[in-house]
Amino acid sequence: MDKDKSLAISKIVDCYLNTQVNNLFDLAENMKSLDNFQVKIDELQDMKDAAQIEYNGLALILLRKYVMEEMFGKQLMRNLIRQYYDLNDEQIIKYEKCVSFHKRNPHLVNGYFITNGSVVDRKGDSFKLEGNKYSISYDLGKEGYHSDILRNYKGMIGRSEYSFESNVNIGYDDFVKYYKDCCRGRNMLKNPFIRWDDQRILEYCVSCSNNFNSLLENKSYIAWQGIDNIEQTLLHIQQLNNKNRTEEDSGYITDEVIKEKVEYYVNHIYELYSYLPLQESFVLEHQNELDWEVMELNPRIDWTFPLVQLMLRKHAQLPEPEQPKGLKGNQGMFDKLFKPILNDDIIRDLEKLYGM
Repeated sequence: MDKDKSLAISKIVDCYLNTQVNNLFDLAENMKSLDNFQVKIDELQDMKDAAQIEYNGLALILLRKYVMEEMFGKQLMRNLIRQYYDLNDEQIIKYEKCVSFHKRNPHLVNGYFITNGSVVDRKGDSFKLEGNKYSISYDLGKEGYHSDILRNYKGMIGRSEYSFESNVNIGYDDFVKYYKDCCRGRNMLKNPFIRWDDQRILEYCVSCSNNFNSLLENKSYIAWQGIDNIEQTLLHIQQLNNKNRTEEDSGYITDEVIKEKVEYYVNHIYELYSYLPLQESFVLEHQNELDWEVMELNPRIDWTFPLVQLMLRKHAQLPEPEQPKGLKGNQGMFDKLFKPILNDDIIRDLEKLYGM
């Protein structure tokens, strides 16, 4: 090999070695940077964990002040979690405790009702956990469903005609989608919590039914037509009902009945208000006149934590036999106040602190 060629090869080798050494130095620096980056990630995670702990602490203080220290706060909290929180399997076992008894033999237990719509969406209409059966229904009749699932779960609208009597989420489009040909309007006439200001709903009911006696008893419908229009609303119901009837026919609504109903509703005006969207200031001003049994289920009230506390205190004033009932709460209350602050850690803390 001549001298020039040997020198050229030597330069190539030196260049290669220098490149590899530089790469090693770069790799070392990169590893160091990665270590520093990981430290930053760990620091950020620690900060996040600390912030979450602080957040959970503030949430517990809020819940303690307005809910858990009240006599029936635990009852309300359990019901809200049971119906509206996105329950995992462990929580289903703890909270889905509404027992279904055998129809012919009340001493025999069928299993537990599913009362939470998110549980149905995740696990289906029926399943087993730890040997216990959980089902959305145990019978073909109305009693086979739990009233909470019929009232709250929009998915029930297409599954059971009984949901039309109580489901708070029903709108005109649901009639068109599910029951336009099945004429469930007569079931709808009993529903106390839909928005009766949508006149298309009544028009649909008129097309499906010729008996409107149940609408006379529907305080929600009367209220949504206008507190100042009670007599006109009742006369309109009478007109619809008696259109193809004579006084001798069954179900005929007499003038005397209308007169009695007008007198009753005028004298119980705040019972009607209880079904409407209400602001906190109105509720506070008329708290002793409103119907709190209705209010607690009304999702269209502008719920605040002070109003929840007031509701719990009103419940504590009921006669003792009535106190174990109710306090179901509603979706509007949960979504606005409880959903933003509840998580699995907070629920576990509530269980430890208050024996839920």
